[in-house]
Amino acid sequence: MNKQITYFSVILLILITGLTSCNTHVKDKIDFANNKVVAHRGAWKQKDLPQNSIASLKYAIELKCTGSEFDVRMTADSVLVINHDEHYNDMPVEETNYTELAKIKLSNGETLPTLKDYILAGMDNNTSTGLVCEIKPSKSKERGLLITEKIIDLVKELHAQPYILSYISFDYDILKKIKDLDPHAKTQ
Repeated sequence: MNKQITYFSVILLILITGLTSCNTHVKDKIDFANNKVVAHRGAWKQKDLPQNSIASLKYAIELKCTGSEFDVRMTADSVLVINHDEHYNDMPVEETNYTELAKIKLSNGETLPTLKDYILAGMDNNTSTGLVCEIKPSKSKERGLLITEKIIDLVKELHAQPYILSYISFDYDILKKIKDLDPHAKTQ
């Protein structure tokens, strides 16, 4: 009988110890909510805003997100625009002039944003949200590097460097070009 009580006590002690350590682990998992938030293509979901729109950027700023990521492409007439996909309403962005793309409004009535308009909106009344600029792949390496130069030149022209949290690209040569043009820029 004493052997059974001892055995039961040991099992109970192991269970209590295990449950106590689980509570600490659960608390650690809950603390993830204190992580910084970067809005992906702006903060669009809650208000059903168009992704990559100026409205979704402004809402990310209103929410005081740490950052707001956006995607940059270049039109046939060399206008830098904010659009995730290669196509905008079935028109290939790289093969279409901006005036043609701008004729079709976003779902909230906005015109397809240019990078300049987007950066200016991101600088307006913004003390909390960094801009995370993703340079999308282009049809050629040379064009991708040209887009990169134009982006960095525009950021410098607008004195927007303090607002750019980082640059993203899946093209290593683009990331190297960014560092060549702006050694202080953060890249991912």
